[in-house]
Amino acid sequence: MINYIRNYRLGRSVRRYIYQLGPALANRYGASDQYTVLQIIKTAKTLKLKMDHAAYAVALYRHEQSENSLAFFKLDQTALDELRAIIAESLFNGWRHYTARDVLNLSRSRGWRGGAAPNWRANRLGMTSL
Repeated sequence: MINYIRNYRLGRSVRRYIYQLGPALANRYGASDQYTVLQIIKTAKTLKLKMDHAAYAVALYRHEQSENSLAFFKLDQTALDELRAIIAESLFNGWRHYTARDVLNLSRSRGWRGGAAPNWRANRLGMTSL
């Protein structure tokens, strides 16, 4: 039961890191292949995200070890690769060479998801292909 709760909280944190932190990083610093640890931490604190699983946020948006990843999270390259492997299994079908741009693609809006057609009158008269 405790593992279930721990996994639930981890999954919720990772979803927030993808859907809230990713677009905020892209808005603040532009789309990039990876972000610095300080950019990730500063943006997460600005969004008031919980930092319980911040090592996963670093693994999502960074693929190389840095001085700050060692200083703040004790993540050397092997630990970072292990976290990225766990993330890759669940999000990218085992593909471990994902970049921050791939994570940003997960948070992108998928377009029309139902509801009223953009121009319902034209659609009713047969003027569109909806």
